[in-house]
Order: sequence, then C-alpha cells, then structure tokens
Amino acid sequence: NEISTSRKAVIENETCDENDKADHKLYEEILKHEGKNDTRRTREVIEEIFHSYIQAINDIYRRTNFNSVREINFAVKKISV
Repeated sequence: NEISTSRKAVIENETCDENDKADHKLYEEILKHEGKNDTRRTREVIEEIFHSYIQAINDIYRRTNFNSVREINFAVKKISV
C-alpha cells in the first residue's frame, strides 16, 4: 500500500502474516523440559511461545503510528518445527 503525502491518507488494520520456524535447538530443549519428551506437547509449547511473542509485538505496533499507517498487526500463519 502506498501513502500519498499530499492527501495524508490513513491506512488502518494492516496484517502481516508470519511463517515462523523453530530451530532444532529450541525444539530439543523444550522436548527435554516443558515437553516432557512428548512430541505433541513440545509442538504445543512452541506454538504458545510464538503466539505469545506475536501478541506482545501486536501490543506495541497497535499503539504506534508509522506515518499515518496505524494498527499494524502480525498473525502466525504457519509454524514449522
């Protein structure tokens, strides 16, 4: 989306989809600890971590005005492990 400086257009509700990937070190550490050697639980914990990070990022970006671009959001589209 382009912003015309002469019109000072306001763009709202921009969403950026995220394709996040957990590296093998993160996976191994969570598998050993929070995941309790359960692969399903490990994936759930990793998903919770990514969603928590995205929520924190959204809290910051939602309140910030970037030259008339407001309410930028991020959404987890895909998580790879």
